[in-house]
Amino acid sequence: METDTLVRISQLAEKAGVTPRTIRFYVQQGLIPKPVQARKNMALYHPDCVSKIRAIKKAQASRFMPLVVIRQILEENHYDYHALEAADQAMDPEPDTSGTMVKEEGKNLQQMPKATLAILEKKKWVDFTTPKKGKKQYSLAGTRLIRLFEILNQHGAEWEDLLNTLDSMESLVRQTVELEVRSFTGWALKNQASNYNDIQMLAENSLDSFMVETRRRHLAQILSKHKKEMDYSFLASADEGFALPPETITAEIRAMEERLKPRKPDIRQLNDLAIGYSCMGDIKTALRYLRRVRRIAPDNLETRVRWIWYRRFFVGHKGADRLKQQMETLVEENPEYAVGRAFLGIWYIFDILETDDPHEIFRLANRCLHEFAKAEKNSPEDIHQKTLIQYAKSRILMDLPGGADHLANSILSFEAILSQKQELDAYYATHLSFFPKWLWPNVYYFSGLAYQRAGQHEQAIKMFTKGRRFTVLPPFHDHIEAGILKSAGIQQSEMQQKGGCK
Repeated sequence: METDTLVRISQLAEKAGVTPRTIRFYVQQGLIPKPVQARKNMALYHPDCVSKIRAIKKAQASRFMPLVVIRQILEENHYDYHALEAADQAMDPEPDTSGTMVKEEGKNLQQMPKATLAILEKKKWVDFTTPKKGKKQYSLAGTRLIRLFEILNQHGAEWEDLLNTLDSMESLVRQTVELEVRSFTGWALKNQASNYNDIQMLAENSLDSFMVETRRRHLAQILSKHKKEMDYSFLASADEGFALPPETITAEIRAMEERLKPRKPDIRQLNDLAIGYSCMGDIKTALRYLRRVRRIAPDNLETRVRWIWYRRFFVGHKGADRLKQQMETLVEENPEYAVGRAFLGIWYIFDILETDDPHEIFRLANRCLHEFAKAEKNSPEDIHQKTLIQYAKSRILMDLPGGADHLANSILSFEAILSQKQELDAYYATHLSFFPKWLWPNVYYFSGLAYQRAGQHEQAIKMFTKGRRFTVLPPFHDHIEAGILKSAGIQQSEMQQKGGCK
């Protein structure tokens, strides 16, 4: 293949009508071939990727296929993209209602249990006929729904949650249909046209297009509101929390520096000093100590992670992208290093700031949760590192889109840290003696914020009040006081309303 026939990612994106980010995502998900590396720092693509990307986008837009289904169809048809045109047939094998396990895509796919299938039939969400001899025969739409549910279940969705979703949606659809009968259908009946079928089809297509666009618009509005309510000032602050006044930990830092051996400094002490200076917001000095570790032990994983993480404060957008790629490579090469996964998970949350695409927002949130799940699976023995992962997870969960479950789990994670306070204080008495001065005000404030968002204002005030006792750089105290006043005000308002009801 001659390289002069290949195209750069920017050219491919322009021809296909997508963004370079979309192309990279499609490559990552195995939807289009990987680029040809012509030379360093340049990735070139075959021109036929244009038609492949268009086929994927058409399947998404006109057939409303999720990417997981598109990939499945491509895998089943040896990446013949024409198969997406005949996707109805590709998605509709006759379901096996026996509730047994079958082989598909080289994996075990759990078939829908009989009880779940019975509910779908009872509520008439799937249509079927029963010949005198043989199995039930489901309609095209029914078969597709069963198949999609099975795939969603394979990816972690519970059968009960899927049924509850349909139950909620049905009441909304019923109201929509009633309005449709009074408007489109009623209008068409009044106009006794010979081309009634064409008019009815136009009406249905108009409603379909309107529903899809309305869903997209309102989803974007919900997520935009969610992003505005998130407090990114703390996500962007030094080491993701309230920084300490230097004088509060100067003695501990100076003592650690005096213990360093000039010629053969201890790597652990250098890393601890980097953490100390980051807690004060002095990232430049933290990087200076990490640079010393890199010269002595270039393969030290903690140093490599923190070096990448701290440097992001001093680079532009393109530099941050390169650093994130370095973090992704580090995690890929060291999949069991939990701390690296936690930092990468946080990075995906930062990426949410840069997009308003609802699907991309949820994808990034999913990637974040995936990394934290892997981090917890490989949880380190060191109680300090384990607590850092737990703290980061608590912070992330309280700001994720997706409902009350994340917020409840955030509170549980904070409570898990607080339940170990005595053990942690004993650990920090001999290791990182300055760290509790950073950890506890952050835990108290953000747990208070999580309680406040959950409507548990009495508990929120308790956490805020405990955080108020610590000395931390502004705007910590302003936020603490604002949190206490807000929860107290809501409590007072609720009490007045109850009094009025009497």
